[in-house]
Amino acid sequence: MRSVQPPRIDAWHSRLGLIERYEYPPSRAETGRVHVHREMQICLSLDFPGRYDYRGKRLDVPVGAVSMLDAWEPHAPSDPIDRDRPAHYIVMYVDPIGFRASADLPQAAPLDVAVHTGAEVVRRFRRLHRALRLHDSPLRQDERFCELASSLVIRGGTTRHAAPSARALLRARDYIAGHAPMRVTLADASAVAGLTPWHFSRAFRRQFGMPPHRFQLALRVELARRMLAEGMPGSEVAQRAGFADQSHLIRCFKRMTGTTPGRTRSRY
Repeated sequence: MRSVQPPRIDAWHSRLGLIERYEYPPSRAETGRVHVHREMQICLSLDFPGRYDYRGKRLDVPVGAVSMLDAWEPHAPSDPIDRDRPAHYIVMYVDPIGFRASADLPQAAPLDVAVHTGAEVVRRFRRLHRALRLHDSPLRQDERFCELASSLVIRGGTTRHAAPSARALLRARDYIAGHAPMRVTLADASAVAGLTPWHFSRAFRRQFGMPPHRFQLALRVELARRMLAEGMPGSEVAQRAGFADQSHLIRCFKRMTGTTPGRTRSRY
Protein backbone atom coordinates (compact mmCIF):
# COMPACT_ATOMS: atom_id res chain seq x y z
CA MET A 1 0.00 0.00 0.00
CA ARG A 2 2.49 2.64 -1.18
CA SER A 3 1.75 6.24 -1.96
CA VAL A 4 3.62 9.16 -3.53
CA GLN A 5 3.94 10.54 -0.04
CA PRO A 6 5.37 7.64 1.99
CA PRO A 7 3.56 6.37 5.08
CA ARG A 8 4.61 7.13 8.59
CA ILE A 9 5.71 4.00 10.46
CA ASP A 10 6.10 3.76 14.23
CA ALA A 11 8.13 0.59 14.82
CA TRP A 12 9.43 -1.21 17.90
CA HIS A 13 10.64 -4.65 18.90
CA SER A 14 8.63 -6.77 21.32
CA ARG A 15 9.45 -10.15 22.87
CA LEU A 16 7.51 -11.83 20.07
CA GLY A 17 8.84 -9.82 17.15
CA LEU A 18 8.66 -6.52 15.30
CA ILE A 19 5.51 -4.40 15.62
CA GLU A 20 4.67 -1.54 13.26
CA ARG A 21 1.87 1.02 13.20
CA TYR A 22 1.29 2.49 9.73
CA GLU A 23 -0.35 5.79 8.83
CA TYR A 24 -0.92 6.23 5.10
CA PRO A 25 -1.84 9.72 3.83
CA PRO A 26 -4.82 10.33 1.52
CA SER A 27 -4.01 9.18 -2.01
CA ARG A 28 -5.35 7.45 -5.09
CA ALA A 29 -5.63 3.67 -4.80
CA GLU A 30 -2.26 2.00 -5.37
CA THR A 31 -0.78 -1.48 -5.61
CA GLY A 32 2.43 -2.49 -3.88
CA ARG A 33 5.11 -4.80 -5.20
CA VAL A 34 5.15 -8.52 -4.60
CA HIS A 35 7.39 -9.34 -1.65
CA VAL A 36 7.87 -11.87 1.17
CA HIS A 37 8.65 -11.86 4.90
CA ARG A 38 10.62 -14.42 6.86
CA GLU A 39 8.07 -13.98 9.69
CA MET A 40 4.31 -14.37 9.74
CA GLN A 41 2.42 -11.12 9.26
CA ILE A 42 -0.69 -10.47 11.38
CA CYS A 43 -2.39 -7.16 10.60
CA LEU A 44 -5.35 -5.26 12.07
CA SER A 45 -6.99 -2.81 9.63
CA LEU A 46 -8.02 -0.06 12.01
CA ASP A 47 -10.05 2.36 9.91
CA PHE A 48 -9.57 1.61 6.21
CA PRO A 49 -10.02 -1.53 4.08
CA GLY A 50 -7.13 -3.36 2.48
CA ARG A 51 -6.48 -6.00 -0.14
CA TYR A 52 -3.84 -8.66 -0.84
CA ASP A 53 -2.94 -10.78 -3.83
CA TYR A 54 -2.02 -13.95 -1.96
CA ARG A 55 -1.69 -17.59 -3.07
CA GLY A 56 -3.26 -16.85 -6.43
CA LYS A 57 -6.32 -15.15 -4.92
CA ARG A 58 -7.41 -11.60 -4.24
CA LEU A 59 -8.30 -11.18 -0.57
CA ASP A 60 -10.32 -8.19 0.59
CA VAL A 61 -9.74 -7.07 4.18
CA PRO A 62 -12.67 -5.06 5.62
CA VAL A 63 -12.25 -2.32 8.19
CA GLY A 64 -11.71 -3.84 11.61
CA ALA A 65 -10.60 -7.22 10.25
CA VAL A 66 -7.45 -9.17 11.08
CA SER A 67 -5.43 -10.62 8.20
CA MET A 68 -2.80 -13.35 8.54
CA LEU A 69 -0.11 -14.09 5.95
CA ASP A 70 2.25 -17.01 6.45
CA ALA A 71 6.03 -16.68 6.36
CA TRP A 72 7.81 -16.81 2.98
CA GLU A 73 4.50 -16.44 1.09
CA PRO A 74 4.72 -13.95 -1.82
CA HIS A 75 2.02 -11.30 -1.58
CA ALA A 76 1.21 -7.84 -2.90
CA PRO A 77 -0.85 -5.28 -0.92
CA SER A 78 -3.17 -2.81 -2.58
CA ASP A 79 -5.91 -0.30 -1.88
CA PRO A 80 -9.42 -1.39 -2.90
CA ILE A 81 -10.53 2.27 -3.13
CA ASP A 82 -8.95 5.73 -3.15
CA ARG A 83 -7.89 6.91 0.29
CA ASP A 84 -9.93 10.03 1.05
CA ARG A 85 -8.55 10.13 4.60
CA PRO A 86 -5.53 8.77 6.49
CA ALA A 87 -5.46 4.99 6.82
CA HIS A 88 -4.07 3.18 9.85
CA TYR A 89 -2.91 -0.41 10.37
CA ILE A 90 -1.12 -2.32 13.13
CA VAL A 91 1.16 -5.13 11.95
CA MET A 92 2.84 -7.81 14.07
CA TYR A 93 5.61 -9.99 12.66
CA VAL A 94 5.95 -13.27 14.57
CA ASP A 95 7.96 -16.45 14.26
CA PRO A 96 5.95 -19.02 12.21
CA ILE A 97 7.16 -21.99 14.28
CA GLY A 98 6.37 -20.22 17.53
CA PHE A 99 2.94 -19.28 16.19
CA ARG A 100 2.10 -22.88 15.35
CA ALA A 101 3.40 -24.08 18.71
CA SER A 102 1.19 -21.51 20.44
CA ALA A 103 -1.82 -22.94 18.60
CA ASP A 104 -0.70 -26.54 19.31
CA LEU A 105 -0.09 -27.27 15.63
CA PRO A 106 2.79 -29.18 13.98
CA GLN A 107 5.60 -27.03 12.60
CA ALA A 108 4.62 -27.71 8.98
CA ALA A 109 0.84 -27.43 9.47
CA PRO A 110 -0.81 -25.37 6.70
CA LEU A 111 -2.62 -22.16 7.61
CA ASP A 112 -5.61 -21.76 5.34
CA VAL A 113 -7.77 -18.87 6.53
CA ALA A 114 -6.19 -15.48 5.87
CA VAL A 115 -8.88 -12.89 6.77
CA HIS A 116 -10.83 -12.91 10.04
CA THR A 117 -13.73 -10.57 10.78
CA GLY A 118 -14.94 -12.01 14.09
CA ALA A 119 -15.09 -9.66 17.07
CA GLU A 120 -13.30 -12.19 19.30
CA VAL A 121 -10.28 -12.35 16.98
CA VAL A 122 -10.01 -8.56 16.96
CA ARG A 123 -10.35 -8.43 20.74
CA ARG A 124 -7.56 -10.98 21.17
CA PHE A 125 -5.32 -9.08 18.74
CA ARG A 126 -5.78 -5.91 20.77
CA ARG A 127 -5.19 -7.72 24.06
CA LEU A 128 -1.91 -9.16 22.81
CA HIS A 129 -0.82 -5.82 21.37
CA ARG A 130 -1.58 -4.11 24.68
CA ALA A 131 0.29 -6.76 26.71
CA LEU A 132 3.35 -6.30 24.51
CA ARG A 133 3.14 -2.51 24.49
CA LEU A 134 2.85 -2.30 28.28
CA HIS A 135 5.64 -4.84 28.80
CA ASP A 136 3.39 -7.17 30.79
CA SER A 137 4.87 -10.32 32.29
CA PRO A 138 6.10 -12.95 29.79
CA LEU A 139 3.42 -15.32 31.09
CA ARG A 140 0.64 -12.86 30.24
CA GLN A 141 2.14 -12.06 26.84
CA ASP A 142 2.51 -15.76 25.98
CA GLU A 143 -1.06 -16.51 27.07
CA ARG A 144 -2.40 -13.66 24.94
CA PHE A 145 -0.35 -15.01 22.02
CA CYS A 146 -1.83 -18.49 22.51
CA GLU A 147 -5.33 -17.02 22.56
CA LEU A 148 -4.82 -15.11 19.32
CA ALA A 149 -3.06 -17.99 17.54
CA SER A 150 -5.83 -20.40 18.52
CA SER A 151 -8.50 -18.09 17.12
CA LEU A 152 -6.63 -17.65 13.81
CA VAL A 153 -6.30 -21.33 12.88
CA ILE A 154 -8.69 -24.12 12.01
CA ARG A 155 -8.83 -26.39 15.01
CA GLY A 156 -9.40 -29.59 13.01
CA GLY A 157 -5.69 -30.43 12.95
CA THR A 158 -5.12 -29.98 16.67
CA THR A 159 -3.36 -32.81 18.41
CA ARG A 160 -5.48 -34.53 21.05
CA HIS A 161 -4.01 -34.91 24.51
CA ALA A 162 -4.81 -37.06 27.50
CA ALA A 163 -5.93 -35.13 30.57
CA PRO A 164 -2.84 -34.03 32.49
CA SER A 165 -2.25 -35.40 35.96
CA ALA A 166 -2.87 -33.20 38.97
CA ARG A 167 0.69 -33.90 40.08
CA ALA A 168 2.11 -32.47 36.84
CA LEU A 169 0.07 -29.29 37.23
CA LEU A 170 1.09 -28.99 40.88
CA ARG A 171 4.73 -29.19 39.83
CA ALA A 172 4.18 -26.34 37.41
CA ARG A 173 2.25 -24.33 40.00
CA ASP A 174 5.08 -24.74 42.51
CA TYR A 175 7.59 -23.79 39.84
CA ILE A 176 5.75 -20.52 39.16
CA ALA A 177 5.44 -19.89 42.89
CA GLY A 178 9.14 -20.49 43.41
CA HIS A 179 9.98 -18.05 40.64
CA ALA A 180 7.23 -15.48 41.25
CA PRO A 181 9.44 -12.36 40.94
CA MET A 182 11.25 -13.73 37.87
CA ARG A 183 10.50 -13.65 34.14
CA VAL A 184 8.83 -17.03 33.75
CA THR A 185 7.57 -17.84 30.25
CA LEU A 186 4.70 -20.11 29.31
CA ALA A 187 7.24 -22.46 27.70
CA ASP A 188 9.15 -22.68 31.01
CA ALA A 189 6.08 -23.57 33.06
CA SER A 190 4.56 -25.94 30.52
CA ALA A 191 7.85 -27.85 30.23
CA VAL A 192 7.74 -28.53 33.98
CA ALA A 193 4.28 -30.06 33.51
CA GLY A 194 5.33 -31.95 30.39
CA LEU A 195 2.64 -30.26 28.26
CA THR A 196 2.53 -27.98 25.24
CA PRO A 197 2.03 -24.30 26.12
CA TRP A 198 -1.44 -24.30 24.53
CA HIS A 199 -2.56 -27.37 26.49
CA PHE A 200 -0.92 -26.24 29.73
CA SER A 201 -2.57 -22.81 29.72
CA ARG A 202 -6.04 -24.34 29.50
CA ALA A 203 -5.36 -27.18 31.95
CA PHE A 204 -3.90 -24.77 34.53
CA ARG A 205 -6.97 -22.53 34.36
CA ARG A 206 -9.31 -25.50 34.81
CA GLN A 207 -7.31 -26.90 37.74
CA PHE A 208 -6.66 -23.70 39.69
CA GLY A 209 -9.40 -21.32 38.56
CA MET A 210 -7.12 -18.68 37.02
CA PRO A 211 -4.59 -18.44 34.18
CA PRO A 212 -0.89 -18.85 35.00
CA HIS A 213 -0.06 -15.15 34.61
CA ARG A 214 -2.75 -14.12 37.10
CA PHE A 215 -1.53 -16.72 39.57
CA GLN A 216 1.99 -15.30 39.32
CA LEU A 217 0.69 -11.74 39.65
CA ALA A 218 -1.24 -12.65 42.82
CA LEU A 219 1.96 -14.07 44.30
CA ARG A 220 3.86 -10.91 43.40
CA VAL A 221 1.27 -8.75 45.13
CA GLU A 222 1.43 -11.00 48.19
CA LEU A 223 5.21 -10.69 48.20
CA ALA A 224 4.90 -6.91 47.90
CA ARG A 225 2.57 -6.81 50.92
CA ARG A 226 5.11 -8.63 53.03
CA MET A 227 7.91 -6.31 51.95
CA LEU A 228 5.82 -3.24 52.68
CA ALA A 229 5.05 -4.63 56.14
CA GLU A 230 8.80 -4.79 56.71
CA GLY A 231 9.08 -1.09 55.92
CA MET A 232 10.70 -1.43 52.50
CA PRO A 233 10.17 1.60 50.20
CA GLY A 234 7.80 1.17 47.26
CA SER A 235 10.45 1.61 44.57
CA GLU A 236 12.50 -1.23 46.02
CA VAL A 237 9.42 -3.39 46.54
CA ALA A 238 8.50 -3.01 42.86
CA GLN A 239 11.92 -4.17 41.75
CA ARG A 240 12.21 -7.08 44.16
CA ALA A 241 8.67 -8.35 43.64
CA GLY A 242 9.06 -8.50 39.86
CA PHE A 243 7.01 -5.50 38.70
CA ALA A 244 8.08 -3.44 35.69
CA ASP A 245 8.22 -0.26 37.77
CA GLN A 246 6.55 1.43 40.73
CA SER A 247 3.50 2.54 38.75
CA HIS A 248 2.98 -1.05 37.62
CA LEU A 249 3.11 -2.14 41.26
CA ILE A 250 0.55 0.50 42.25
CA ARG A 251 -1.91 -0.50 39.50
CA CYS A 252 -1.72 -4.22 40.26
CA PHE A 253 -1.69 -3.75 44.04
CA LYS A 254 -4.79 -1.54 43.99
CA ARG A 255 -6.64 -3.87 41.63
CA MET A 256 -6.07 -6.87 43.90
CA THR A 257 -6.23 -5.32 47.38
CA GLY A 258 -8.47 -2.29 46.91
CA THR A 259 -5.82 0.08 48.25
CA THR A 260 -2.40 1.39 47.26
CA PRO A 261 1.08 0.47 48.51
CA GLY A 262 1.39 3.98 49.94
CA ARG A 263 -1.49 3.25 52.32
CA THR A 264 0.08 -0.01 53.45
CA ARG A 265 2.62 0.92 56.08
CA SER A 266 4.78 -0.98 58.49
CA ARG A 267 3.69 -0.65 62.10
CA TYR A 268 7.29 -0.76 63.27
